[in-house]
Amino acid sequence: MSQPDTSNRPKIPLAASTALGAQVGCITLLIVVAALAGGLWLDKVLDSKPLFTIVLIVGSVPLSLLLTFWMAMRTIRDMQSSMSPYTGRKVNIPDDEKEDF
Repeated sequence: MSQPDTSNRPKIPLAASTALGAQVGCITLLIVVAALAGGLWLDKVLDSKPLFTIVLIVGSVPLSLLLTFWMAMRTIRDMQSSMSPYTGRKVNIPDDEKEDF
């Protein structure tokens, strides 16, 4: 069997993808914990046992997905702007020449 040609694939540095995964995990955890705490507090104050807790936890899912997508796109854009389009390797580009790439 021959190996697939991977020369045209974008090269994603391991550190950047690991940092992205850590950021996504922490943000998701923070959103869910905040939704849970806020829901429990509202249910206690308004005496409506599971209503606000369930609504806020279910509502935190689309927010978490939206932030995950936004952070991933931002990371990819930042990585692409610092890589050479010819070699896929990171290069130092002066600020006045960045619009050429």
